[in-house]
This record gives sequence, structure tokens and C-alpha cells, in this order.
Amino acid sequence: MSYDIHLTINTGKKNVSIFNISITSNVQRMYNHAFNSPYWVREIDGKKCKDVEDKIVLAHVDMLINKHIYKILAPANGWGKYEDALNVLESLRWEVVTHSECIIEIYK
Repeated sequence: MSYDIHLTINTGKKNVSIFNISITSNVQRMYNHAFNSPYWVREIDGKKCKDVEDKIVLAHVDMLINKHIYKILAPANGWGKYEDALNVLESLRWEVVTHSECIIEIYK
């Protein structure tokens, strides 16, 4: 399974995805720690980017600073490497900052 993360914007007629990225759900332990919540998906799903930008930036910074912790939290089977989880979060961070009025949608 994976998390499919989209940023959407309402064009007046329908919602259009302007960014999407996927990551294996095996990174959940790392993201739970980064967001300091076992409900990280609920905390950002359905929210405007500008309303959760701080959470995403802080999670990304924590993953950068505490690499040693996240390496331990990575699944032993290799599905969900620290580097992949970090890259997805970094991409999401920059898109959220750039597109503050978009809505984050996460599908599992």
C-alpha cells in the first residue's frame, strides 16, 4: 500500500490536482515521529496548505536534523527508506509553500 498525496485547487467547476506524489505506507513510523502524531494523515488531509505549512516544515526539518532516529524507524525489509521518506516530505514542503491556497488530499 502507499500514500498518494495530491495538492488540488478548485477551478470553479472542479478540483484539479496540480501536484501528486506517492510513498509506501511503510514509512508511517517515520512520519508519525516527524509529525509527532500517529494521526499525521488526519492532521493535514483535507486542509489548505497555508494552514498546515508549519507542521510540514517542522516535520521536514526534524527528519533532516535527526537522521539517526529515522534510520532506526525505517522498516527492516527495506520498503520505505529514510532517504525516500525525506525526499517526499521535502517535495511536499516546497509545493505547500508555493501553493498555499491548495488543498492537501491523501489517499491510502
